[in-house]
Amino acid sequence: MKSIILNNLLFFVCVILNSFTAQMQNLFFPSPETSVEIITQLLKSEDWKTLSSYYYLDDGNQALIDSLLSGDYFIRRKRPDVAHPGGFWKYKHPFSPGFTYSSHEQIAEDIIKVHLTIEIDQGDGMIQTGWDSFVLKKFHKGYKLLPEKPPEEPLIKY
Repeated sequence: MKSIILNNLLFFVCVILNSFTAQMQNLFFPSPETSVEIITQLLKSEDWKTLSSYYYLDDGNQALIDSLLSGDYFIRRKRPDVAHPGGFWKYKHPFSPGFTYSSHEQIAEDIIKVHLTIEIDQGDGMIQTGWDSFVLKKFHKGYKLLPEKPPEEPLIKY
């Protein structure tokens, strides 16, 4: 009796997980370069459902799916006590709008690290330069975002 209940419970969990992942399309970026432009527009428009569709989700982690679809994975809703005036504090993943594509490198057989840069004119000839990066997984259809951020945080050079 317990095994029948357990099997039925597992079946319904799988059905629920499949229905949540079905809410998201299966989208691919055509290239690392264009991924930056597409992500920037989706972040600015707060189109979490579409942006979530570009993520590679191989384990069906429901908490991650919920966080992606709600936008909580991408932005902070509360400003920290110490925050950059440019609003960079708001974006958690994959990067803040304003960054542009710089280059990319292959770091594993099917893993690409995309490097970003930003220049902020501070006035009086002072330019503040920042760097960030994110990781894509390559498929035959194109590229998908990996949910985990690389270990380094955005670096601002004065």
